[in-house]
Amino acid sequence: TASCNWFCSKISGFSQTGEIYAYGARNTIYLLNPHTRKPAGSLIAHTKRIVALSFSSHEGLYNLCATVALDKQLLIWDTYSLKLLHRHQFKNNNCGELTCVGWSPHVPNLLLATDKDGRLHTWNYLTDDMKQWYPLQQGKIMVFECSPFQRGTCAIGYVSGNIVIFDYLEGNLLHRLVGHLEEIHSLTWSPLQATGGEGKSWLASASKDKSLRLWDGLTGLPIRELSVQKNMAKNKK
Repeated sequence: TASCNWFCSKISGFSQTGEIYAYGARNTIYLLNPHTRKPAGSLIAHTKRIVALSFSSHEGLYNLCATVALDKQLLIWDTYSLKLLHRHQFKNNNCGELTCVGWSPHVPNLLLATDKDGRLHTWNYLTDDMKQWYPLQQGKIMVFECSPFQRGTCAIGYVSGNIVIFDYLEGNLLHRLVGHLEEIHSLTWSPLQATGGEGKSWLASASKDKSLRLWDGLTGLPIRELSVQKNMAKNKK
């Protein structure tokens, strides 16, 4: 099989059941059985390089995988039958280069996608209803992550180093997290809602500025910072 595409925020992942591992290589999604380490098929419909994929986390829909590519298509696949189920073609005038895709944890038929022009797109694939938001007036979006506990809430990371907490159902900016100096590479929410106290929801971020930061996702306030120095990995003689 071909090698995985580079410089993408979410180019690979496991299905919720752990039965399938998927990764994007050029314009193809390759599926592997992690238990047997053998190929489980491939998904081909994109015409340009794939930049992100995401498996559904909803019960009964674990076989669904969403993908976005430089052809400005958002596709939904059945990874069991290897069939393409749904397709949305973005228009050039209302979508930049797509960067990330993910499923809403609370609305099973709702997908989110971001682009380098700073738009957050939400698509209900059953009704084909598409909405667009600009969480910030300017800025290229690199990555986003939906909160597993706060309905309609996601964290969005920008090339500038900015992070925002955004309500993607109502289109409201909730918090702006300031601290990183360079582009955001990764965001993840704590899987434990009660971390640090009842009702808390923590967010971790990693940046090109070689720092990790921990935030309170409810208030937007910083909790902790870890800076990785260049010489930490070098052995001292």
